[in-house]
Amino acid sequence: MRREWLKPFALGVLVASLASIGGWLYNVSSQLLVLTYVKDEGLYGPKLPSDPAPNMKEPTEYLIRIARRCGIHSYSTINSLGLDSPYFAELSVPLNEVSDKQFNCLAKFSNSPRVTIKLKTK
Repeated sequence: MRREWLKPFALGVLVASLASIGGWLYNVSSQLLVLTYVKDEGLYGPKLPSDPAPNMKEPTEYLIRIARRCGIHSYSTINSLGLDSPYFAELSVPLNEVSDKQFNCLAKFSNSPRVTIKLKTK
């Protein structure tokens, strides 16, 4: 094989590699870690176990308390209130801003069906 054929081939491999790495980095930065807390059951649906924070009026209060305890300071929250659906809140944090220690702390609180952790794409 001639040398002039190898240079375009090597350049193509380099471009494909950079595109792959760039896509991977974009995908990681566009993921959110979502912590969900269900305060009350709706009119229909399965009954959940006892509430881990019965004294909190708003479900976001409990999620913010968890986030602060785990050292997370940058987050966004969403509340949902419906008559025939559960009263719940979500706390979203960009995945690339969560350390292993913070994730392990959040995982300790998600041991019941009322508090869950999931990954979500923006």
